[in-house]
Amino acid sequence: MPNFNGFAILAVVIAVASAHRGGDSEITHRRHLLEDPQECVLYLKETEFEDPSLHESSWSCEVPSYQARRFGGVDIMNVQGVPKEWIDAHHPISGQSIMKTQHAYVQQSVTTSETTMIVPKEASVSIESLPEDDPRHHRQRRKLGSTSGVTGTKTTLVVRVVDSQNQAIVASMAELRDDIFFDSVCLKTQYAACSYNQLIIEPAYVNPTTSLGVVEINVDVQASSAALESASRNKANEVYTASQYDLVMFCLPPSGPWLAYAYVNRFDSYYNGSWCQMVSAQMHEVGHNFGFDHSGRGTYEYDDKSGMMGYSYKQDDFPQMCFNAAKNYQFGWYPLQQASIEPLNYIGNPQTYVLNGINEYKTDGSNSNKIVLRLVQNGTTDPVNGADFYVGYNRAAGINIDTQLSNNQVVVLQKNGGGPFGYGRSLQLASLSVGQSYTIENFQGGSSSVTINFGSVTADLKDATVMMSVSGDVPTMPPTTPPTAPPTAPPTTSPTEPLTMPPTMPPTTTPTTPLTVIPHTAPPTTPPTTPPTAPPTMPLTVIPTTPPTTPPTTPPTAPPVTSPTLIPTTPPTTPPTMPPTVIPTTPPTAPPVTSPTVIPTTPPTIPPTTPPTPTPTTPPTMSPSMLSTNVPTNFPTYFPTTDECQDDPSYKFKNQRKKTCARWVAKGLNRLNKRNIRKIRNKCKKRWKKARVWDSCPATCALVGLGPCA
Repeated sequence: MPNFNGFAILAVVIAVASAHRGGDSEITHRRHLLEDPQECVLYLKETEFEDPSLHESSWSCEVPSYQARRFGGVDIMNVQGVPKEWIDAHHPISGQSIMKTQHAYVQQSVTTSETTMIVPKEASVSIESLPEDDPRHHRQRRKLGSTSGVTGTKTTLVVRVVDSQNQAIVASMAELRDDIFFDSVCLKTQYAACSYNQLIIEPAYVNPTTSLGVVEINVDVQASSAALESASRNKANEVYTASQYDLVMFCLPPSGPWLAYAYVNRFDSYYNGSWCQMVSAQMHEVGHNFGFDHSGRGTYEYDDKSGMMGYSYKQDDFPQMCFNAAKNYQFGWYPLQQASIEPLNYIGNPQTYVLNGINEYKTDGSNSNKIVLRLVQNGTTDPVNGADFYVGYNRAAGINIDTQLSNNQVVVLQKNGGGPFGYGRSLQLASLSVGQSYTIENFQGGSSSVTINFGSVTADLKDATVMMSVSGDVPTMPPTTPPTAPPTAPPTTSPTEPLTMPPTMPPTTTPTTPLTVIPHTAPPTTPPTTPPTAPPTMPLTVIPTTPPTTPPTTPPTAPPVTSPTLIPTTPPTTPPTMPPTVIPTTPPTAPPVTSPTVIPTTPPTIPPTTPPTPTPTTPPTMSPSMLSTNVPTNFPTYFPTTDECQDDPSYKFKNQRKKTCARWVAKGLNRLNKRNIRKIRNKCKKRWKKARVWDSCPATCALVGLGPCA
């Protein structure tokens, strides 16, 4: 029977010496040999950079605190010698899986105190699931989340770290208290608002009279040291017993290009300088602690900017927004207005739903409209590789007023892995304006297709009517099961047998599968240092049936391969002053194609005169039936954009902070009437610095018939 209290340290510490000038030697590292077999709990570390095209993900191993004291109190450390791809192939769950090794050791740098677990080439390694009643399982240690949502009160400690050079975040403890717990838009207030007070971030009861919930510690390492994280965590535990709290946020001195990082399903998150004050970074990293993956679009890791698990923004108290439809279902905050649908039960029987934004949720059950539709494919039956689809209406109002993408549009998303409530990245497939549709081809691997059509929206933009149409045949066979074993390399030096992959669902008892010997490549670099080697490809585009009158000046460098395509029913026209309320609701009759395609609700009567080219053209600046109100109020650093008619996110009329395109010029768009239209037109006509407002806010001003995009 394996010793699950393992990872004992042998009474042997090897001092590693290196050659030194003059023939002497200098001790550079100390190695702590570990008793065989050893095991540690795997945690996924997600690092976000200021450049949003960069992203880093790595596995770390956690050991019990009483064992960590033997090598300086470091309880979680990077792993070298086991490729991340090999670990990923075994589908571990952060905080719910252990890594067993033989012949591994812990190495500490004498000069930097950096501590790393080294797994040599001759070592054998296996990945196993923890039973849920194991005290090391993250759900036993901290009730950060459950199998069906994130609710309750989370006591939170904020740690202001001062390094050995007396460097620290500029903000004082009192300012951090306000930025995290008391500002109108901050971690505490926005999680409470988005969850309708089902999730409460409560400041730890320390320093109640001066800086409630915030403490300060001094560490004896520099901000640039790789040991800063462990030194900060150790000191916080020593002085304040930080590990007793549900969440601990470390505000570190500024250093390097990284933005923030957190461990998935663990309690701690880390912020680079002033990013600790930014509500979007706070909610994003704590979201990882709660078990949430990123929100992407196309090949961009963070490009779904409709919610907080996309990009982070370096602005205090901004943006006031929540999460996308897939995350909303995972959080479990809107149970009275969500539905889980089996589309294949409705072949040839179109279904109509009225969707509301999250601002319209009624906790008393008085609103029967839906916030989220989950289209069940195989996410539950295959939580490792399966996927489900989600549909929501992203209304820009109230608690979600500053959503940065897909404003007042119906959004279709796919969530890959994790089932409805587990860790899995969501991918935005389409943002639909009135009159547009999106088709999911080959649903459940068969010949059936599911089409979502945005039929109409009320004049106040509250109620969005969508229709789901399903065509094709019910699959005769269920989806194929995933492979029963991950790829492993043949044994090298150990006599143990290859690892047999456990079932896709975690076992109820700890398995005793033999260890697997794996060859190890050169150890990966310590995060966060290495950016990706290739830039992301182009995100989702919208392609009109008739080309724009003015060709793009610079075509994209590469055509998209699998990105879905939105096809409006008619070319862009002059925008109406009132949003349309009715469009045809007949299901599409266009034949299915081989990849997901957005099709018009009524097939065009005249085919295009020329076939589409492989290179996408610049997307139209206006949707066929109403101009997009998807006007971002602020873009993250380095965000690439291809739209020509787009508001300038940095524009501030007469340098007044609140007079932006979205918050000042667009004020009143949600309640269009003659008075509000007149006000918006007057603002668009104003001049400053020899230019009109419509030159900087072309998308917003086009909605009232003014400017270069009208």
